[in-house]
Amino acid sequence: MHVIAQYTRGIDAEEEALALDVVDSVGPGAHYLVLDHTMKDFRKAWHSQLFDRNGYSRWSENGAKDLQTRVREHTLSLMTRQSDPLNAEAAKKLDEMCRHWT
Repeated sequence: MHVIAQYTRGIDAEEEALALDVVDSVGPGAHYLVLDHTMKDFRKAWHSQLFDRNGYSRWSENGAKDLQTRVREHTLSLMTRQSDPLNAEAAKKLDEMCRHWT
């Protein structure tokens, strides 16, 4: 759901968000990890938990699971959850949508 929320917010093209002055000051071949701008904003971006961002040694210590394995395990864990039943209004709207599509 996070990716949908991020997508619907669109891309922030304000001067502060683009940080062209920061890009200019760092230049090619350097990195942004220690900059205040990065530290202030990096948590705003959503990142899927399916991708392992650990280094090779930590990834290997944790079982060296590839993406396919992580997706399968995550899917199986989601399938064990019991969701709450839809309320009557939501069910009615879904029924209306289905009638519209067929």
